[in-house]
Amino acid sequence: MLDSHMYLEMLQYAKKLSDEVQEVGRIKLYKAFAYLRTGHIQRAEELIKEGRKFDPHALKSPAHIDFRMQK
Repeated sequence: MLDSHMYLEMLQYAKKLSDEVQEVGRIKLYKAFAYLRTGHIQRAEELIKEGRKFDPHALKSPAHIDFRMQK
């Protein structure tokens, strides 16, 4: 359905899946992509980040692209 650009249909079909199947990572990713393509960016982001904590201060840039002055 994603390849056919049937995003709304895919989301409606996904609602019919069991809760167990809806928790499968691949299904979540497909749903997030469909939400993104239908303009529901916030919902797509929620699905991708669900259950994950993000701390931007914990990120470390790879040395080959980190051009900040280092001590």
